[in-house]
Amino acid sequence: MKLSRFLIAITLITIFVGCQKDEPALYSDFLFLKSAEAGETTCVEYSESGRPIKYCHPSNVLFLVSGDSTRVLNNAGIKVENFQLLPEDQAVFTISETKSASLLVHARKLPFLNDDYGRQLSEGDARFNGILKIDNYVLAVNMAKREINIFDLDANKLTIVEAATVHNNALFFKIENKIWQIWPSKLSPVGYVFQGLVEGKQFLCYTLYP
Repeated sequence: MKLSRFLIAITLITIFVGCQKDEPALYSDFLFLKSAEAGETTCVEYSESGRPIKYCHPSNVLFLVSGDSTRVLNNAGIKVENFQLLPEDQAVFTISETKSASLLVHARKLPFLNDDYGRQLSEGDARFNGILKIDNYVLAVNMAKREINIFDLDANKLTIVEAATVHNNALFFKIENKIWQIWPSKLSPVGYVFQGLVEGKQFLCYTLYP
């Protein structure tokens, strides 16, 4: 009788473990980015010296997936109705904006952890903190550690740059042996925009978060 009970217990444990293996893996606090395509912009209107001004910037959408819920970090006007994780670090989100129909968008997972980027402040070296985007590069900047995690969206490659330096109000770092520099610019009323320079070519760098 005791042997039978033992065998039954073993069988139940085996069934339980087998069922657990069939369950999908849990996920938590993952960042996904829907990059703006050419000509895809978000515009806001504001007043400067009493005259109305419209400012448009690339519509990069940053999603935070936490457990079985998700939200948009960099646009309060976008609501997530549903999402589905796909193979190869992809995801599809159903989003909606005020007075507009639902839209399906695909996004890429960013290989960043919470401590890879710092909180962006208005003064000091912390001005460069946060998640930034330059063309096909996404940067997670943590000036407390003097470290930048650089993710190349095209090559699907992560590079960690240490000892990033600030000189004359500009942040200097290297990507593929090229020296890049960015400095704060007040070109927009929406978050922080940086101007940049690499090999004599100018570019704009946008803060995605925070």
